[in-house]
Amino acid sequence: MKSRATPAVGGAAPLSCNPDEVAALERLAASRTAGVWRTKRAKIILATLSGTSSDRIMWAVRVPVKTVEAFQRAFAQHRMAAFDRPGRHPTPRENAVERLLWFLEAAPPETAAGWEAITVHYIGREYTAREVADIRALAQETLPRGITALAEKFCRLPGLAHADGRARTATANDVLRRMAMDNLISLPQPKPCRKRIRDCTASELPEALIPQTVSADQIRHLSIVPVMDAASSRLWREALRRHHYIGGQTLFGAQMRYLVYGAREDEPASPQARPLLAALGFASSAWRVTARDHFIGWSDPDRVRNLKFVVGNARFLILPWIRAPHLASRILGRVARRLPADWEARYGFRPVLLETFVQLDRFTGTCYRAANWICVGTTEGCSVYGHEARNQAPERAVFVYPLRRDFRRVLCTAGPERIGGTGRRQSDAPFRGATTRLI
Repeated sequence: MKSRATPAVGGAAPLSCNPDEVAALERLAASRTAGVWRTKRAKIILATLSGTSSDRIMWAVRVPVKTVEAFQRAFAQHRMAAFDRPGRHPTPRENAVERLLWFLEAAPPETAAGWEAITVHYIGREYTAREVADIRALAQETLPRGITALAEKFCRLPGLAHADGRARTATANDVLRRMAMDNLISLPQPKPCRKRIRDCTASELPEALIPQTVSADQIRHLSIVPVMDAASSRLWREALRRHHYIGGQTLFGAQMRYLVYGAREDEPASPQARPLLAALGFASSAWRVTARDHFIGWSDPDRVRNLKFVVGNARFLILPWIRAPHLASRILGRVARRLPADWEARYGFRPVLLETFVQLDRFTGTCYRAANWICVGTTEGCSVYGHEARNQAPERAVFVYPLRRDFRRVLCTAGPERIGGTGRRQSDAPFRGATTRLI
């Protein structure tokens, strides 16, 4: 076995390990009894030695970037002694995972109460020890055909299918990978990812993204076009990459993307005849937002059960050369009327509430107010990098838009699939004002 080395970590000396250390790290990373804290940190060092960036390690092991980099430094200084933390107490989540691991390692008779009583939580659902044991057996049987085949069978569990019966394979894949991260199940090494779509060069820029003068007559009518093919997807991504302050990063979970074109007449014959005005993206809502949750008034079980009926406006871009009063609020009004039917056609259920976040050091959210969205408060400063980043993330205003009048009854009780009537939105008095260009 050869030694492994990696480039410098945070300006320090390059991290390297001798064969004995690599073997010890691999044993720790695969252990089901060493504790979640140690197994995750062993995976951090092994990923670091393979050249994986801290950002990617964060998503792979669900540990904040600052924690990843802190342990990289600790390991560089103390080597394997960095794993010795006798005074550290497991978090409640680590306790739940470790309890389940110990239970499965010394599995009692099938009649033992622990098979149903011991659970672990992943992405809105509790999994019992019996279900995890069944998933382990299913993995051994199915994995030779790949993780996709395993995910499809995994989706037969209650709560892992869309309302129309289609498998939620993306969610299933994520749950399986998180279980593997906690060593509850074993998955094969992922295959190298496909080559990413290359960004356009200046000479390859789509004609729709070349700055042009657009008259008021050309945007008299708006055409909201869903992104459904490779060409429109590339146009959407390139527009966001070049002109949105966040960029064109991938949206997470269920999603709909739109391109907005203008025309002199309603619904012109071909997209090539229309000027591109804007791009929007909608995706799964945030897991927990205090201001939104207080506005809805739901309990934690209600939120876990019905969160999918809240959809987030994750991106909104009006191209910088488009100048038109009230255009942003017009677009928001049109897309809010179209989105529920499109979402139902794709995912089998209709959302009842939209949400979005407006970064207050950049924008004021005037266009959302003008489109009758309701500001319900501000975020508390947390980010995907973990609670240690609290109060470091920029403050954002939280806006919501009810899609039906009885949205609270729907979100706080049973899902909309079991409630009759579509409900009409109870609009608030509109706010008139100038548009915000990039949100």
